[in-house]
Amino acid sequence: MIYKDPSVYDLIYGGATADQFASLCKVAASCGAPPAGPWLETACGTGRLLVPAAAAGIAVAGFDLELRMVEFARARLPADAELRVADLTDCGGAFDGRTFPFAFTLVNTIRHLDSDDALLAHLSGMAALLAPGGVYVVGLSLIRPGEDEIEEDVWRGSDGERTVTEVSTALPPAPGTRAETIISHITIERAGAPPEHRDESFPLRTYTQEEWETAIERSALRVRAVFGIWGERATPFSGGYFLYALASR
Repeated sequence: MIYKDPSVYDLIYGGATADQFASLCKVAASCGAPPAGPWLETACGTGRLLVPAAAAGIAVAGFDLELRMVEFARARLPADAELRVADLTDCGGAFDGRTFPFAFTLVNTIRHLDSDDALLAHLSGMAALLAPGGVYVVGLSLIRPGEDEIEEDVWRGSDGERTVTEVSTALPPAPGTRAETIISHITIERAGAPPEHRDESFPLRTYTQEEWETAIERSALRVRAVFGIWGERATPFSGGYFLYALASR
């Protein structure tokens, strides 16, 4: 599984880091987050978004369920970065009562939670982790039922020794279900060696705008503001990708 190989994961998605970090900075400023942080990333993976934040003088913290990801992130972040192993559905006490003015998870990570109960448990934990006035920014693609088609994305990165390419295919949910299927084919190329191929598939839970906002209404958080992919204020609609800034009730 790609998520168990931090170096490959980081190569594939590292190219998007600068733009995503710039968007987060705009959203943080718009929401009044302190310039020096701290920022908390949930399901932080390799810490690729925490690295530029730390370089910009922002105090950072993160948690992830995968120990190898946490160790990879810890090796590249300042010694004072707080990193934990924790589950999305049981994260409220991960930092021993410490709270954060700004937290985030991008690119549909939250869609790995496979039920409303799992989502509500996660948002309850995040409510416990937010400081007064703090926001939790969730990057989410909203589907348009009956109009979604098979989609293919290609991601590529290189470190001089390896070139890694992922072809990711998204299959729409079957009628009456809410599980989009992601099929990932990864090719790892090294000079003088035959290509290595890795394949996997996994489900992502889908949300229309109504389903997402109804779930939020049932949660410990509320929608404070919505932003577009570049960090600009936006009006959400089914079929688009948005950054939802959630705050405690």
